[in-house]
Amino acid sequence: MGIAAGVLLIMAAILNVFAAFAYNAKGKLNSGAANLGEKVVSELGDDSKGQFSDYQKTGMLNKAFALFLYVSVPTLVVGGVYAFNGNYTQILFAAGIVAIAAELIGGSMSKFGPSNLSGIAGGCIAVFLSYEQVLALLG
Repeated sequence: MGIAAGVLLIMAAILNVFAAFAYNAKGKLNSGAANLGEKVVSELGDDSKGQFSDYQKTGMLNKAFALFLYVSVPTLVVGGVYAFNGNYTQILFAAGIVAIAAELIGGSMSKFGPSNLSGIAGGCIAVFLSYEQVLALLG
């Protein structure tokens, strides 16, 4: 079961790298479109500032989620290695929580698909394998 968790967490890490690239590009495009739209509107003499703020907010949200995905990749890889070795420590629990959170947030921002299954399944197995260690630490 530890090997399955390791494989799924590392698969989720690889998919998260590509998802982070896509969310970062999408965020930059949204922010750039908002800035260009504001410049065009200001050149035309219209005072309707804030018309493109939704694009700016969406761009910032996408870039922030991309940063979260970039940070989640090393956590998932380390959790996968610990799962391979049979060491079900707190880092495996953290990797499971991060994997589940990344997939749920990513699914709510775009849509759920087959690429979300590896992170959710790997995260659930990781949490299941390491919950005894976390309970022992807490009390």
